Amino acid sequence: MPLLPQDKKSSLFRRLLRDRRANFAVMTALSAPFAIALSAVAIDQGSLYTERRSAQALTDLAAITAAANIDKANAAVLLALKDNGVASAQIGAPGAKPSPGKPAVSVVPGRYDAGATLGSRFEAGGQPFNAVRVSLRKIGTLHFGSALMAPPV
Repeated sequence: MPLLPQDKKSSLFRRLLRDRRANFAVMTALSAPFAIALSAVAIDQGSLYTERRSAQALTDLAAITAAANIDKANAAVLLALKDNGVASAQIGAPGAKPSPGKPAVSVVPGRYDAGATLGSRFEAGGQPFNAVRVSLRKIGTLHFGSALMAPPV
């Protein structure tokens, strides 16, 4: 291939810079991976948010059921969870780590005092029992991010 003189090279380069055809295709090709990655993150975050809200509603329902049956709080919580599609839950200590497919539930009976300051209204183990604290921990579901990180609890 013959070499072009310097003026021909600069002329060719200037024409290439002025040519605007196919810019949309190039920009789309360069930005598509970023757009796809951002979409995947948004889908995972939305899914985790929905899953957390659902788990919170289920935990609230289990707490109300346990408070209504305070003498059999553990059985009431497990029954409420089972009736709402979480048959594999297991009772454990507060903060227990869940295993995949088996949410960990802690049930702490105690005493609720409406007159106390906001942070100390519930006294765990306080007698006589009139309230129950129920917490549920489960492993979240990642649809796209599982290749990059461990699912959150």
